[in-house]
Amino acid sequence: MNLELEICDWQEIFESVHNGIIAINRNKEVIIFNRAASIILNIPKVQAVGAQIEAVISNTRLVQVMETGLEDHNQRMEINDRAIISSRSPIWRENTIIGAVAIFQDISEFEALSHQLDTFKVINYRLDAIIGPLDDGIVVADAKGIIILANDAYQQMTGITTKEFVGKHVRDLLKQGYMNKSVTEMVVERRSKAKYFYFKLLDYFGIKDEALEMCHIPYQLVYASDKVLDLLGCDVRAARLKPIKQGESYYAKKWEDEKSYFYRNDWGTVYRMPKLQGLYYDLAGCALGDAEDEEDDKKFVWPTPDKFDMAGRKELEDYREAGFATTISEQFGNGFLQTGPLIWGFENWLTMLLAEPERCIPFIEKHLEKKMEFYDNIFGVYGGLIDVTSEADDFGTQRGTFVSPKLIREMILPYHKKLNDYIKSKGDVKITLHSCGSVTAALPDIIEAGFDILNPVQIAAADMEPELLKSRFGKDIVFWGGGINTQSTLPNGTPEQVREETKRNMDIFAKDGGFVFSAVHNIQDDVPIENFIAMWETFQANCNY
Repeated sequence: MNLELEICDWQEIFESVHNGIIAINRNKEVIIFNRAASIILNIPKVQAVGAQIEAVISNTRLVQVMETGLEDHNQRMEINDRAIISSRSPIWRENTIIGAVAIFQDISEFEALSHQLDTFKVINYRLDAIIGPLDDGIVVADAKGIIILANDAYQQMTGITTKEFVGKHVRDLLKQGYMNKSVTEMVVERRSKAKYFYFKLLDYFGIKDEALEMCHIPYQLVYASDKVLDLLGCDVRAARLKPIKQGESYYAKKWEDEKSYFYRNDWGTVYRMPKLQGLYYDLAGCALGDAEDEEDDKKFVWPTPDKFDMAGRKELEDYREAGFATTISEQFGNGFLQTGPLIWGFENWLTMLLAEPERCIPFIEKHLEKKMEFYDNIFGVYGGLIDVTSEADDFGTQRGTFVSPKLIREMILPYHKKLNDYIKSKGDVKITLHSCGSVTAALPDIIEAGFDILNPVQIAAADMEPELLKSRFGKDIVFWGGGINTQSTLPNGTPEQVREETKRNMDIFAKDGGFVFSAVHNIQDDVPIENFIAMWETFQANCNY
């Protein structure tokens, strides 16, 4: 049996480990290139496997290790601007070397943190040397309002020692009477009000006093105004649904404590957002987290799908008349895979799918029934005016599918197909699946289930390279997204890097049609406005078919 055949049995293990693994055979051809290697090195797996190793990584020492038979441990090297630590070993069969293997991990973030820590220590030392001898009392706080330093003069003037306030927030010291309202406190307040990227966009366009309308509380998303969308040249408009609640929600509630805001939605899912520099709500609880059996499951109180005000129909009529494509982006709950974790918790739900499917199926079937009722209400108001609807069900993670493709195919997608068939019976409507992460392994089944569009096309995830997606699936599904990597390039790259990647992705995805440009996901607070404008200008310059 040759080496290539032997590794097939180990492939799932290789794909599951966190460290990158690369192996070559005696002919110097790459025979293993796992998902972690693809992510760390930013090299598509399809480009690496079968190629000569030196054509994939020019400065590798795998060939030398194979030829000399000498192991090479814990060596630092740089590949594609990433610092990695690598160990390499020859692969022996009896007394013959038949290849070599490298196992490595990315240490770029560790080195950056180490450098930041060293820099902080130097700055702190210099700052202490500057303000220490001064006669004026001086207190220093960081950007979050945490006291990090106070000179001797301040301690002598107030009689307060550093142990009493260093490490505390200025708000706490105000409450305790140690100080009056400070410039630091006002700066912190100012920062907390201007923490979302949309404000940067409004500032760029010189738009003041725009009334914001929240469309998603946990993600803190707002509707972009028609004025902003017109300035950006967007040719799609989403309806702002005007729901008519069908009775009082059993679960919905908002509250707060000293440190956090809390929100519980109609499904009993609890979210929490820190008051200090919080940007989003994080998952903090669920309705059936302690449920143990079917009897406990029956305690869940289903929300009733909203109905909608007929007055909202005119909005889509006006958009249609103005020539815009129209979409409904709201859904009833999450998808058939991802609603369960928000009610039972992730660990419980994923375990139930495998060990107790008899508890999951009744819930999924009831959810399908409720979703159909939701779309009855949607089309009762907006029928004939909707080009695209959307269902959200995250099948992917950074490295692969959330659960096995087989489980998705056999247990989840049949319900999506029933729902998609029902929606399409209402009229000529295209359906988007919003599914983050690496979904390539499930894409044939997603297409078979009747989805027309994939969003957000997370190109930084494993096996989600634009070339691979377009070549394998471009004739069968539309890609809505994938315009720019929002995990690294958009927040951390230079404007020129943003321009280059945007143009490259557009050239790949737009060929022969089937592409709607957008960034991979929500544009967050850490994105420089210069990078957004670089993306936008590149799109405007290349958006004509």
